[in-house]
Amino acid sequence: MNLFGSFLKRIFRRPSGDTHDYSFSVWGHAVDVLRVIDDGAKLRVAGFGHGVKENDYIILPNKGQTTRYQVTCIRYCGDPRDMWFADVVFSPREVQA
Repeated sequence: MNLFGSFLKRIFRRPSGDTHDYSFSVWGHAVDVLRVIDDGAKLRVAGFGHGVKENDYIILPNKGQTTRYQVTCIRYCGDPRDMWFADVVFSPREVQA
């Protein structure tokens, strides 16, 4: 990779955030997919639960498996206070060697 490519990679790298497991739903901790964009590369979701913020990761169920997405934009509601709407992008887990 050339110097310019390395520079661009550092600039556009998303900061890491916390991971929130929404692979199963319970009262007060759930996510529903509202819209699938680009064959699942992006989603618009609604969720319940405190603490999710921009750049965090959420783990969602996917056909008996789980898939990781990164939150790009989130907006909490006023009532109920733990409800939010978010845009997320597919973010595959890093392979551990």
